[in-house]
Amino acid sequence: GKDGSGIKIAVIDYSFDSLSEVIGAGGLPNLIDTTSYVSGNLMQYGGTHGTGCLEAIYDNAPGATYYAYRIAGSNGTHFGAAINDCIAEGVDIISISLGPHNEGWADDTGPFCTAVIAACNAGILVFVSAGNEAFNHWQGNFVDDGGGGTSWHVWSGTDIGNNMTVDSSKTVTVSLQWNSSPPGDPYDLFLVNSNGTILDSGLGSNSFESVSFTNPGPSDTLVMVLIRANVPN
Repeated sequence: GKDGSGIKIAVIDYSFDSLSEVIGAGGLPNLIDTTSYVSGNLMQYGGTHGTGCLEAIYDNAPGATYYAYRIAGSNGTHFGAAINDCIAEGVDIISISLGPHNEGWADDTGPFCTAVIAACNAGILVFVSAGNEAFNHWQGNFVDDGGGGTSWHVWSGTDIGNNMTVDSSKTVTVSLQWNSSPPGDPYDLFLVNSNGTILDSGLGSNSFESVSFTNPGPSDTLVMVLIRANVPN
């Protein structure tokens, strides 16, 4: 039926805080099958994001049967277990409003892709949100600075450093992934300060890199993101 009667819907998320309170207020059905893979089996903790996702779906399909699965961060093992439970329960639809980075989406590798493919092969419709990080995301082709020797990516004009300010006591994390043909590790990722000191570097052998920096304070600090090519472009 158009109210969702007869179907099973699962939400996989990091946090389901206030779940019991929302159920008590009538914002969600009384019977929700909940499973937490987090240490201590904590379901209501870490924020209300997953609870809100359940509410949004329930508003449109109040006749469906609901399942809530809480995983910890970008934990591929937890995610795979949640997907396996969905398959075992005969879930029809899975809603996932999460965005783990550098997990192999470009070539269908990694635990998250493997789990989603398994769900699809079991006949489950899997929906994953997109667009939440539009203003934190950059996509484009590598532009060689033409300096000879080591090649750096030009973000704009002649600028090889993508600048940002990190507030005191805050953390910035930058993830880089690319489509590579033939496969290889043609790019390295760097995070440097205004003096050119390297704060972190991604020099791995996978088709993605990640760097992170926590500003110890007490003042805000300027950092720059640099991408280096290891092969001729």
